[in-house]
Amino acid sequence: MGNKTIDAKDMACPKPLILTKRALSETADGETITVLINDEISKNNVERFLKDNGLTPQTAFDNGVFSVTFTAGETCGCQITPANMTISITSDTMGHGNDELGRLLIQGFVNTIRELNPLPDTVIFYNTGVKLAANNSPVAQSLKELEDKGVKIIVCGTCVNFFDIADEIAVGEISNMYTIMEKLAAADRLVTP
Repeated sequence: MGNKTIDAKDMACPKPLILTKRALSETADGETITVLINDEISKNNVERFLKDNGLTPQTAFDNGVFSVTFTAGETCGCQITPANMTISITSDTMGHGNDELGRLLIQGFVNTIRELNPLPDTVIFYNTGVKLAANNSPVAQSLKELEDKGVKIIVCGTCVNFFDIADEIAVGEISNMYTIMEKLAAADRLVTP
């Protein structure tokens, strides 16, 4: 059996977790994976993910670096299995409080959607969330990748007109509230950051 090492040092959350999940899906049962992390919060997130999926991580700390080691096995339930998931994004920030932090959080959220397995069926943007579908958005490329993979991107037309950004929308279908309501009502699972 082989061993893999993932160097996730100096990577912002949730990248160490994403790399761990990806390596786990590409590793044969019985192989050992070690994730190198120098951020305690990221280390805790990786450990929690592994434990939640039936794996037993062993963690060591040396010279400012955590080494989280585990053995891949068939018990991993690393796949979310909603029948029809829709993500509804209502703002160009995430949470309430500091707007700068909120912009970083929503960027991380949108960029992480690509790592879901399976991907959502639809991502809907309304209110200031429509600004994330504009060509100058830091997540426009991630949204294009999602659309290329078959995820339907819906952008509220009323909101686009309100902000006068119709010419700037780089990804998705500019739609209406009726279509948005249909998609929200039909979702088996609705995720709103």
